[in-house]
Amino acid sequence: MKSSDDKASRSRRNGSAAAPKSRRTRSAKRANGSAKEGVRHTARQGRATPVAVPEVHRTRVSFEQFRNQPFWIQAIGVPLIYIPVLLLPFVIVAGLLTYWHLRLVGARDLKGYREFLPAKQSHRYDYANQITVGNRIPLMKRKAFWIFNCSVYCPHSVALFRWMTYMIMIVENWWCPFYHDKKPDYATGAIDKSFWHMYRDSAEKMHPDDRENPIWNRDASQ
Repeated sequence: MKSSDDKASRSRRNGSAAAPKSRRTRSAKRANGSAKEGVRHTARQGRATPVAVPEVHRTRVSFEQFRNQPFWIQAIGVPLIYIPVLLLPFVIVAGLLTYWHLRLVGARDLKGYREFLPAKQSHRYDYANQITVGNRIPLMKRKAFWIFNCSVYCPHSVALFRWMTYMIMIVENWWCPFYHDKKPDYATGAIDKSFWHMYRDSAEKMHPDDRENPIWNRDASQ
């Protein structure tokens, strides 16, 4: 009988000890849930503090490994740069569609593709004075190879992708004038007013830093 009483007493003590622990657990969960909801509410209101992302500074890309690359690996790598030629028609179509998208929503003073091309007379070499390289790849000994690559293919490709990048920055500045840590780089595609600035009630909803950002608001206070 005494043994049964002892067991009942221990059971009551264990139960009474477990109850506060259970209550503390439920309270902690409620507090955690409230904290998460507070974070979500803050984010919805646009008051979240931007997170600083460490930048990696690279001043130059290194090609020191070139001399250590086996020739057969280099021979495989060289033709790969010409495969994108097959994709250029799609990039050109994408560029034209982006250009006309911007024009049709009212954009003016857009830079054209030709403005990203180097002037023909600025090229240092022409066929008459083009230098070549004497190595084990026969094409590299021919002037036409270097004229095509350095006066046609490379500058036109760079111009095409720079034009595309410029317009896509404008598209984002127009439709999405909201800060992220890469937005300062979008100053290349600066505009006078974003879509959101066209409507007073929409502009008032914006975060003050976004509303007054000079990249997409020409009248922003300096």
